[in-house]
Amino acid sequence: MLRFLVISLIMIGVVACTPVNPTALQIGAMDRETVSVPKQCERFYDNEKQVVAVVEYANNTTYKDARVVSGKSAGATAWGNRGVASFSSFDQVSKDLAPQLGEFAQGAVESLLVSMGGVDVVARAQMAKILKEQQFQMTLADPNTAVNFGMLSGAQFIITGSVDNINVSYTKPVDAPNVGGDGSKGGTMLSIMATVGSAAYNALAAGWNVEAEMTTNIIDVSTGRITSTKRTKATENIGDSPMFSMDQVIAGAKAAMGKAVKQSLDELSTQFAVNGYINELRGNKQVALINIGSSDGLKAKDRFQVFEMTVQRDFKSGNEKCTLTALPFELVVTPYVQSDNAWVSIGTTKPDDLSKIKVGSIVRRMAVKR
Repeated sequence: MLRFLVISLIMIGVVACTPVNPTALQIGAMDRETVSVPKQCERFYDNEKQVVAVVEYANNTTYKDARVVSGKSAGATAWGNRGVASFSSFDQVSKDLAPQLGEFAQGAVESLLVSMGGVDVVARAQMAKILKEQQFQMTLADPNTAVNFGMLSGAQFIITGSVDNINVSYTKPVDAPNVGGDGSKGGTMLSIMATVGSAAYNALAAGWNVEAEMTTNIIDVSTGRITSTKRTKATENIGDSPMFSMDQVIAGAKAAMGKAVKQSLDELSTQFAVNGYINELRGNKQVALINIGSSDGLKAKDRFQVFEMTVQRDFKSGNEKCTLTALPFELVVTPYVQSDNAWVSIGTTKPDDLSKIKVGSIVRRMAVKR
């Protein structure tokens, strides 16, 4: 009987968690409402992707030659008896790592942009050709030079920055504390939790860690201004062997920079927001079909804002312009995502809110959190 009850509860949970296919919902009277698009607002339906060029980051590390700094956390002295990697090893790592730092960072940003979607990234081959012809420095550290490069490449925005520091340090493993009532490590739930906690800590931090610090800038080619600056830092563990190889440190530096770059995802996805509109409504505005899909980087659980359009007339000049006002609820992407469209759930049931969302309503992806 108990077994039957457990199985039944599991099945109920599975059914409850299974998303309803939006196409199974009927199209009601409310779903047929469409927006009237003023001519001043027609430009918002041009969903052209912005062109972005990612140039090689500058090596701005403490020692300029990308020297890897050796360090050990407090309490790690005893581990030194096992044989810490010699400074000649660090010097060799520095020699191998230095020329690649800026390229690593560039590649990490390009990968993130492609995964995020919503932009056209200028190909490396095209960039290299322009850099060679114009004899630009590869890092384009000067914003004015970056702007000139952007104009020649057709990019609307340049993403660049610097690798500010690469640090390699060792963290000694920690043991679970003696928390049992009899002074032992076992026997209580608390001690088990403490042991699991230290194990998790060791898995993430014990041993050699490569830390990367970076700065990422977004430059608007049309104005030459830096529209966003983000400083990030991340760490990658490369194991606890007494000796490590150059390949391990280089791989760790690449992984750490990838993590650091990912911390800029919210700024990048806001700067390069994906725009679209509602093509269909169902279930009396329970769900909506938008004209954006996986080819634009869309994934389940991404969030959208929906906007109401109004035309405002300037009192002095008499000029009219279209204004978008965000409605006070979100659209959440369901698992039903195709290459060029996706179903989203509508996060409100308030009649006043629902009356403002219609076929043709403009939508914009919010900051991505992945």
